[in-house]
Amino acid sequence: MRFLKKTYLLAFLLLLPLVVGAQVSPPGGPGSVSPNCSTVLGFCNPLNSGTICGALKLFLTALLTLAIPVAVLFIVYGGFLFVWARGKPEELKKARSNFFYVVIGIGIFMGAWLLGQVILNTLNTLAKSTNNPNPQIGQCT
Repeated sequence: MRFLKKTYLLAFLLLLPLVVGAQVSPPGGPGSVSPNCSTVLGFCNPLNSGTICGALKLFLTALLTLAIPVAVLFIVYGGFLFVWARGKPEELKKARSNFFYVVIGIGIFMGAWLLGQVILNTLNTLAKSTNNPNPQIGQCT
């Protein structure tokens, strides 16, 4: 088991520069000023979103990008716990509880995603019905 942990840690450390190196420069190239940057104050909007809907969409996208692989890894780990239990009741109980908590976690994530979609649709309806008097609400498309 220790060897497996060391192997995963080594693989993570060796592959981390590939992930960091895959970042893309802004559309205008390096050093260009983004339209969301203030040249007077020197502050930039780190989200590159001018509306609440855009920021919420970015947050949900990031959450989805992180949560799906983590959920898959925990489901696979739960499967390995079932295999490693070999019929022992206390080990099977541990594997069942792990699998139960993974399913509960996925349900909470899906509920949060659903709540986010409801909020986005509500903001869309508000923006359409009031002819968008508040530019901070924006149009969620």
